[in-house]
Amino acid sequence: MEKQGRNLIKRTLSDGEVVRLYGEGKSTTEIADKDNVSPRYIRMLLKKHNVEKRAFGSWK
Repeated sequence: MEKQGRNLIKRTLSDGEVVRLYGEGKSTTEIADKDNVSPRYIRMLLKKHNVEKRAFGSWK
């Protein structure tokens, strides 16, 4: 049985790639799916890197 825990999650994107994808118009959910994390974690990274967030639903 595989243990799941904080240290076992394998992210697939660097912080810079996350910022770039968001800047290209990808949603936090789309980026989170690619990076094996939650959309909340992506929002936290964007805030950490002082990225201005788009309005909720602005991509629709």
